[in-house]
Amino acid sequence: MREMILTRAAGRTAALSLNRAARTVEACALSGLAPAVRPGPPPDGSDCGQWVEELAANGADLSALRGAPVLLDHVATTRSAVGVVARAYLDADQIAVVINFDPSPEADAVIAKI
Repeated sequence: MREMILTRAAGRTAALSLNRAARTVEACALSGLAPAVRPGPPPDGSDCGQWVEELAANGADLSALRGAPVLLDHVATTRSAVGVVARAYLDADQIAVVINFDPSPEADAVIAKI
């Protein structure tokens, strides 16, 4: 079985900023290539089994991030949602985001750790 490398356009950011009163944070969402091993089949339909996806910042369509949920521990459930991405932008070779946290206790715990 061969390994396939797929490079997709996808993230440099100014210093992290936090506004506790507004419940917003500016943060880096992607810095440099972000390789991830995926089970097959890859998007090109080839039969290579496992493949590696490498996300790169240049050329990314960041409009899809606006309004996206911010999840605890990458768990895709509504109970894991603690906010939304208000803005996403390219800063050099990284993707930066502004996150609006909701008023939940779970979001409070995240903000307290920043």
